Amino acid sequence: MAINLKSQPAAFWITGAIWVVIAIVWRFLPHVPWTTSPIASLALFGASRGKSASLGMMLPFAAIFASDAIIEYLRPGFGFHAASLAVYGSYALIGCLGWAIRHFKAPALSIVGGLFGAAIFFIVTNVAHWLVFTPVSMHNAAGLGKVFFDAIPFANNLWADPLFAAAVFGTYALARGREPKLVTA
Repeated sequence: MAINLKSQPAAFWITGAIWVVIAIVWRFLPHVPWTTSPIASLALFGASRGKSASLGMMLPFAAIFASDAIIEYLRPGFGFHAASLAVYGSYALIGCLGWAIRHFKAPALSIVGGLFGAAIFFIVTNVAHWLVFTPVSMHNAAGLGKVFFDAIPFANNLWADPLFAAAVFGTYALARGREPKLVTA
């Protein structure tokens, strides 16, 4: 199936370009201990407002892949790592959430979607961390519980993603308000 990039309104591409750049730059800011990123919100936005899920998911995957490639170049093994598939997979799941809510236009839903997206990312990436980086002797319920407990300080996206979602969807609303309207005689 061919993807027609011109099928998207200009507001989608303006919002996408702005937030892809912000997401890439954001990953290089010294934000520890905040460990937040707008990429999940970009996945939610892209899939919910894109004409197709595959078209919409180009936005977050462009941001994460570009920034991972730069990180990998600067610090080999830190951009692409053993759990990268889980990170990318969690963004795909968040995209599925966005696709599921695409017919709803309520602004509050984007914030709720951001919260659910953050929870998806937290769960998927921590289960992957447990499977990939913990010793086999800890592959039990206690080990998984320890991984989740140790990850609590990094759960900042649970509050940040709803804010990012509001900002991304808000940017889109502003961009749509500035689109030229067709005048018919």
